[in-house]
Amino acid sequence: MPNVQKKNGIEWCHVTWNPLPGECLNALAGSACRKYCYMERLYASFPDLRHPIRVNEKEMHWSPQKPMIMFAFSRIEFLHPDMRRDWQEAAIVQMAKNPHATYVILTKFPWNYPNFDWPANCWLGTTVDGLPHTADNVYHLLKAVPESYLRFVSWEPLLKEPGPFWILPFPPLSSDNAYIPDQYGQLDWAIIGANSNEGAAKPPDRWADILINPCRQMKIPVLVKSNYRYSKRIKEMPGGWVITDDGDLIQTVKPQMELF
Repeated sequence: MPNVQKKNGIEWCHVTWNPLPGECLNALAGSACRKYCYMERLYASFPDLRHPIRVNEKEMHWSPQKPMIMFAFSRIEFLHPDMRRDWQEAAIVQMAKNPHATYVILTKFPWNYPNFDWPANCWLGTTVDGLPHTADNVYHLLKAVPESYLRFVSWEPLLKEPGPFWILPFPPLSSDNAYIPDQYGQLDWAIIGANSNEGAAKPPDRWADILINPCRQMKIPVLVKSNYRYSKRIKEMPGGWVITDDGDLIQTVKPQMELF
């Protein structure tokens, strides 16, 4: 069954949905993200999680009874090039069967999004962490995913001072030095977080500010995760969802389908 997120869990979703459990293919490939990935801590605590990816039929066919945000494939890299195509397609078919639910997909391989027919109830995102392998991911996301979908970036963990092209691939400036969208449009949501490993240094607030300020100019909602320990509370959500002061995730406005 999906893992319900409590107040100390992932604040921007109600549940995590992992119908394809097993050791992430990024980990097997020795990806640089292993240095910070929370799954490495889980593997250390629960070695039985290190098994080849397989289908959990019960979770695969689970359907929520009410609107909710579901972080899909939170434990694996769903768009890894070595992932079985038939399993990917089966999961996407299941997502399409639940249009009242929002499935959030996060990948380090955004150029693979066009390989699939995504239903409208998916938010499609990518990770930019400051390491070389994610440096161009915003460009690849905006180029690969049509503007009809909700497109977002997760700057988590923020490992270095953000560069000039972390928000738009080639951010043009207007005469008053404001950011304007380029031919691929702009992001619809931004998440900023820190390395949550024990003993990891807190990133400077200034790094977050470098990202937040242009997002403000482009009216992009920003969510700064609690693990960043930023000086202000910024918990903005897209799609008519709100995180209350008590940490509850509620829907205040039902979005029109064209917003996805």
